[in-house]
Amino acid sequence: MIVDVKNLLSGGERELPFEFEYAVPEDSVFRSSFPGVELKPVSVRGKILNMSGLIEVSGDVEVGYSTACARCAEPINGVFRTSFVRTAAAEQDEDDEYLLIVDDAIDLSVPVTEQLLSDFPSKLLCREDCRGLCPKCGKNLNDGDCGCSQTEADPRLEVLRRLLNK
Repeated sequence: MIVDVKNLLSGGERELPFEFEYAVPEDSVFRSSFPGVELKPVSVRGKILNMSGLIEVSGDVEVGYSTACARCAEPINGVFRTSFVRTAAAEQDEDDEYLLIVDDAIDLSVPVTEQLLSDFPSKLLCREDCRGLCPKCGKNLNDGDCGCSQTEADPRLEVLRRLLNK
């Protein structure tokens, strides 16, 4: 995901569009942060602008995924979309968050990975109102009630219940 920006830096172009796909490596931080999530290739599309010496990189990221619902464990498939905007510079101060231009090229894997890590949902659901599984029998409550009593008291509070009944 290295983009050559030599022509952009020399003033030959004002805008440089880019588009690419890549597979997230198995040993990446993303995969260890989201275990159990299978990713399809990440699709990235955007542009690099030279705005009077200030280089701005913006892009849209799209990735398909497969995993289990966090509440009911049913398999789900979906598409996650996000976008990013970063500034590029030839030198970087410690406090600045610039993309570095090295040998007239910019590595776009950094902003794409950062954006996926920060925006990808930590809990994926099959639907917004997923009821999950019954804690007693394990039935998927999205398919209907299971008939288990939901009013059973916490056994640790049984002593207090006996005191109140006296």
